[in-house]
Amino acid sequence: MSPPGSPKSQARRLDVQRLEELIAAGRIAEAETTAGRLLRHNATHVYGAAGLARCSLAQGDLETALRWAERGARFAPNDIALKAFFAALLIAAGRSAEVPPLLAAAVDKAAVPTAAIALGQALARLGEVDRLLPLIVRELHRFPVSVAPLLGDLADHAVLTGQAVGWAAADVGLRVVGALAPDVQDAPSSDQGGTIRIASSRHVPLLVMNRVSFLRQYGRQDGAGLVRFVLPVGPDLEGRPLSITLDGAPLLGAPLHPRRHATVEGSVLLDDDPGGATEAVLSGWAWCPGDPPQSVTVQVTDEVGRSVTVAADRPLQGARAQGVEDGRYGFLIDPVAAGLAPGRLHVTAGPGGTPLAGSPLPWPGSGGVGRRPAPVGPRPLRPVRTGHPSFTGASPVVDIVIPVYRGREETMACLRSVLAADDATPREVVVIDDASPDADLVGDLTALAEAGRITLLRNPRNLGFPATVNRGLALHPDRDAVLLNADTLVAGNWLERLRAAARSVPDVGTVTPLSNDATILSYPSGADRPPPPSLAETAALDRLARTVNAGLRVDLPTAVGFCVYIRRDCLEETGPFEEWLFGRGYGEENDFCLRAHRLGWRHLGAADVFVAHVGGRSFGRQKAILAARNSHLLERLHPGYDALVQDFIAADPLMAARRRLDIARWAEGAEAARAPAVLLVTLAGRGGVARFIEERAEALRAEGWRVLRLVPETAGDEEEDEKDDDDEAAPQSHPSSSAPSLPSERRCRIEVMDRPDLRDLVFRTRAEFGELAEALRLAGTAAVEIHHLLGHDAAVLDLAGRLGVPYDLTIHDYGLICPRLSLVDKNGRYCGEPDLAACERCTADPDDRADPELTVGALRRRTRTLAAGARRVTAPTRDVAARLLRHIAPRLIEVRPWEDVAPPPARPPRHRNGRRWRVCTIGAVGIQKGYEVLLACARDAAARGLPLEFVVVGFSEDDPPLFETGHGFVTGRFSEEEAVALVRAQEADIAFLPSISPETWCYALSTAWKAELEVVAFDLGAMSERIRRKGGGHLLPPLLEAATINDALLGILDAHTPHGVAIGQFSSFRSDYKPSIPGADSDGPNACCSISQSRGGSSMIGSVASAEAQQPTQIKATAQTLSLLPGFYSLIVTSGGGTAAAGEFPLPSVQLAASPNNHPGTTVEMIGSVPGNWLSKQGDTIIIKVSGGPAALILSSYKHIERQNALLSLQFARIDDTPAASASAAPQAAPAMASAPVQSTQAPTAPPAARPRTEILAHIQRQGDLRFADSNWAGAVGQRLWIEAFSITPVDGITPEDIEYKGLTANGWETPWISGAGMCGSRGLGTPLVGFSIRLRGAAAERFDCVYEGAFVSGYRSPAGQNGSPCRSDAIGDALEGFLLRFVEKQTGAAQTRSS
Repeated sequence: MSPPGSPKSQARRLDVQRLEELIAAGRIAEAETTAGRLLRHNATHVYGAAGLARCSLAQGDLETALRWAERGARFAPNDIALKAFFAALLIAAGRSAEVPPLLAAAVDKAAVPTAAIALGQALARLGEVDRLLPLIVRELHRFPVSVAPLLGDLADHAVLTGQAVGWAAADVGLRVVGALAPDVQDAPSSDQGGTIRIASSRHVPLLVMNRVSFLRQYGRQDGAGLVRFVLPVGPDLEGRPLSITLDGAPLLGAPLHPRRHATVEGSVLLDDDPGGATEAVLSGWAWCPGDPPQSVTVQVTDEVGRSVTVAADRPLQGARAQGVEDGRYGFLIDPVAAGLAPGRLHVTAGPGGTPLAGSPLPWPGSGGVGRRPAPVGPRPLRPVRTGHPSFTGASPVVDIVIPVYRGREETMACLRSVLAADDATPREVVVIDDASPDADLVGDLTALAEAGRITLLRNPRNLGFPATVNRGLALHPDRDAVLLNADTLVAGNWLERLRAAARSVPDVGTVTPLSNDATILSYPSGADRPPPPSLAETAALDRLARTVNAGLRVDLPTAVGFCVYIRRDCLEETGPFEEWLFGRGYGEENDFCLRAHRLGWRHLGAADVFVAHVGGRSFGRQKAILAARNSHLLERLHPGYDALVQDFIAADPLMAARRRLDIARWAEGAEAARAPAVLLVTLAGRGGVARFIEERAEALRAEGWRVLRLVPETAGDEEEDEKDDDDEAAPQSHPSSSAPSLPSERRCRIEVMDRPDLRDLVFRTRAEFGELAEALRLAGTAAVEIHHLLGHDAAVLDLAGRLGVPYDLTIHDYGLICPRLSLVDKNGRYCGEPDLAACERCTADPDDRADPELTVGALRRRTRTLAAGARRVTAPTRDVAARLLRHIAPRLIEVRPWEDVAPPPARPPRHRNGRRWRVCTIGAVGIQKGYEVLLACARDAAARGLPLEFVVVGFSEDDPPLFETGHGFVTGRFSEEEAVALVRAQEADIAFLPSISPETWCYALSTAWKAELEVVAFDLGAMSERIRRKGGGHLLPPLLEAATINDALLGILDAHTPHGVAIGQFSSFRSDYKPSIPGADSDGPNACCSISQSRGGSSMIGSVASAEAQQPTQIKATAQTLSLLPGFYSLIVTSGGGTAAAGEFPLPSVQLAASPNNHPGTTVEMIGSVPGNWLSKQGDTIIIKVSGGPAALILSSYKHIERQNALLSLQFARIDDTPAASASAAPQAAPAMASAPVQSTQAPTAPPAARPRTEILAHIQRQGDLRFADSNWAGAVGQRLWIEAFSITPVDGITPEDIEYKGLTANGWETPWISGAGMCGSRGLGTPLVGFSIRLRGAAAERFDCVYEGAFVSGYRSPAGQNGSPCRSDAIGDALEGFLLRFVEKQTGAAQTRSS
């Protein structure tokens, strides 16, 4: 990582600036090079993508520009400017229908009108008038047309198409501008053309003219056929609403508010060094948001009248955090160098002198000391002050202080609620008018004051929120006060309850109620705020709070300023609100509370009071600007404040209070009288499980059930996200992938799927288990479905028992047997499902386990119990069911595919036509999904210049390295609804899903098929099973090298494309493939069957012949049991059988399967040279591993009823170094060739013999043939590079015929014994060896022991073996990395002969 100020980070920022300069200068080739560099880092990736889009556009390549713009928009979904750019390209490409969903949510958040204009252009082309007209009106109110002229064009379109009689808007310079539709009857007579009427908000006519006269005086005809007008208005109308009608029909844009200047935004901060090492400087930003945004000048004026003016044209860092587009809007002013006097500095910007957020600022002058930081520490205890009049209640009247500026409707609603509240507390409503520009609001307040209902104070000029508050608080120095925002609603005896909390103990300084929008006191919780409640809804919520949370108060880190009860003695001791540091407001109440905290005052949250809050109305967009500025300032003044708030959020002492409100609201909904409910226990976040849960919930609802979902409150996202490679704030399209750490006590949340408003049904799972169960019982829970336990406390497994209802178990991944969830080891490779001891070693570090408290053994014991008690266990494929059955007691598992998706029909041959073949990978491509494989393939394609491009539709473990290859592209995140269309839009030739461990279903495969793509995948798990059953793809052997994979892809796409690496065998299952399996076409969600072995046909590359329908075959089947002790065994066809035609059932044949009634804890694992553990021809082999106890296997034999003499000869043998277990072979099988001890007599002592010497040739992954001497390790030990083949050549002491060796490959093939320096293995096919044996023969074997040991890719080192005993890892499929061979002279004359 590069720190923000590092040379690398600075160089990237310079590259961003240089990119802009190069594009502006038309130096496109250099710009593309610079943009390519920016793509390599997450912090600058979005600039590179946008830059390449602009370069492509400059070259007239709209298609490529669209591709890069879409990448940028998906990578940085919060970058509204980039979305607007992408939208403009979509419109230019005739794809207007894609713009509304892209921009609909962004328009409301945008600071500039660019996104709204693009959306309007798309809506105009689509003819969606009902959405277009309100959009035009809203934007005309926000922006003058002189700074956003395209808004006028949209309004013109509405008039020209007859959607409006005309439009009008307030422009700068106190002008009303607009246009009217042409009138063919225009004539000099005064009675034609209709009447124009302009009136104030109180319907006072300001202008009434006939249309002809109006246009003669104020209008002009333009070339577009419209009549435009410009009407100046007087300064007395500035900011006042004006209505404009033509014959009573309002013009589009009315009513409007005349303005003198365009809006200017910005903020300023005094950056000083508390240590005094440097002088303070003024830093900030300012702009005029328009289309495009405009730079402005900034003026700083001191109290003696001296001023300095600078242009806000410096590069602005961190602009997006303040809602500002990237650009040059920053400024930096040294007040000493500018000659400014100490005191308050007024900072304004733009022609209207708009005060910036934070102005005025107190500046102590050169060498002066401002307010020093005060770190947040523990609250000190206050001395007991009995009898203090403010605490004992000597002043019973409470001032309700309401500052007012704008928002007439909200303000009057607030005042009506305060005045109407049924509260006996003596109170005085004090309203301070902070020089409001709203004349109607001023009039309403005057009327209330004259009626004696409020006390009204007026500021002679706008003082800002803090100073206005202080004026109100100072009005009655003997009273407590409530600071109440003008956009709130109160109900009931709210004040009485706040006062009771404030006077409950002597050290309470402030009290804040719950609210719908109150940060740490918000109800409901969550980042998305619901619409503010009405007065009736506020009263209902307040009644519930008063009932279910009576007297409940919690300590807060700070009050929240929308409604704060302040004790007078706290106010006297702490002092007034800070008036100057926080500008016009936002954060001053937090500063007050932190100062009070240091004096020992407590701040309470009253959970029995609810006050509604509109939120930020007085500030508008200034809220975001003020929040960004003042949050930074608060942490600087009170170091540790952010941590204090985060600790409160983590502890969440209001959780139970919010939950009680939710339960009460839930009960009011008469839920108990409705249908029974099903509880789905699952994980939080996105991904395949979440998708299944949504589909499952819909199916249950269709059956008449209500659906509840139980999710862990603290679980992370199911899928890993992209990570930053910088400490800089990168414009990421996703949050950090690191899941939040589990709290000391886990929590869960009930989600009522037809009541999304209930967000706070959160429980401490173990401590509040009784409350959780009771809530579910009251909800009518009749059944439980356990889908996933990630993030849950194990106590949730007891819910069904506590409720007395049945539960079902559904398998989504391997979390029930593997703490890593996906059978991927710590090295990022498929583990091969080794024995329990190896699994425990793999997850010995608790951080490597999804549940740190659960070992592998404990997890599997829990799973066995869970499966045994389930009413039903369901899995999506036979493969995952078989894997689960190895670890639970035998039982029926229903195999029910998650969806019914057919593979695509055969596509006609595609031609490359000079372009690259495009290979599509779908989803979140992390390590388990094959990221490293994909990256290696892209790098190999680049190194060899292959015509392959790999496109990830989604995101990856780390996107930039894929782009850096020049053969990779990543679209960015997508929603499920757009998945198929997005895949199709890539115009891919094939899909490649490189998951390195067995999938359980794989929605990405379904998406590829829906997008009419064949799929290439490894021959593992669900993808293998689905492709073998349905066709529509090609299966590669696992563990292939990237070069071999690429050559296989090229061979599938175009056999004539040149490539240079040998292609290993793989299986193709095209669309016309028809497996001869009963029920093979029944893969839909309604298809249900018990677990069975998967089967399928295979063919060499390019084979597309289908299996033709066969006449029924008469088959005779017999079965026999093999009883085996723990160990390794082999079953080999030594003769008989033959190759069957494609689609024909081979006869004779044998299949080996584990018995369903083996003892718990016994594990049987098999790997065969033919899928499904079938044997039908000479050389077919199955390797069996039995662990955990004795096991029974079923050997099933099949032969044609008319060809009884057609038999297979089988050899069954134990191949580890333990005495053979008894086993019964099939009647036709030849007896296993077991080793027998040889009686020996004492031999005479032989003379010392020279130790044999040999040379080993090993073919190593990616390195080729390397030579090694014996007594040294042969291979690249420690480098995770496997051995594919080896040979041993004698150098001295023995002949080539005296030594022989054999190997076991990863695809289950055991080589014969090889001698004479022959090669053992599969050199060049990318298939590793996973085991080997070496022995001497003849006289050499009588004099020397052949001793060897192996090192494996997983890190496992085998114990020493000798004289032909098998050497392999304890993990099936673990590739051989190296071996050590030694010859040791025997100490006795005895020898043992071994055969195998």
